Amino acid sequence: MPTTIILRFSDDTIDDITKVKYHKWLNEKIPDLQLPESEEEENLDSQSDSKYESVTKYLRIYANSHREQFPRVYQELKKYNYWRNLYGCKWYALSIYAILTIREILMVDKFGIADIFRNPVPKYTMLLVLVVWSILFCSIVSQKTVKRNAFDYAKTLLETVDVMSGDLEA
Repeated sequence: MPTTIILRFSDDTIDDITKVKYHKWLNEKIPDLQLPESEEEENLDSQSDSKYESVTKYLRIYANSHREQFPRVYQELKKYNYWRNLYGCKWYALSIYAILTIREILMVDKFGIADIFRNPVPKYTMLLVLVVWSILFCSIVSQKTVKRNAFDYAKTLLETVDVMSGDLEA
């Protein structure tokens, strides 16, 4: 839950001044919740994570119901979902690439490793494309990429507080 992590005072993704401002505004907007306004309060409050999750839900519902006002939040959500889903099907895709690579090797007459380097075109073109694409896919689609996009979405979602509080224009 990146938004919960970012809202914690122990995290430095957002500066403490902005974090206190967000907590105060959210406490005014949702009076029954009362988020902690310092790290000490946060450490004493055993329900702080539950409160942060509740605030995240509130912001997410608000941003989704006002998409025209917060298009960037929706774009970040789509980007995060894309990378998360791509990472989720990574092993299926790599299995398909492996099957296609084996098929290409079996389809080539008189397959030879030396020929791949001496005369790759046109005989080994598809095989090389599959190998290069598999390597790129493995290096680009990673848990780190998904995590970075999740935190980008979380930061964008929290920035809606600035717009809702009237500090910034959408």
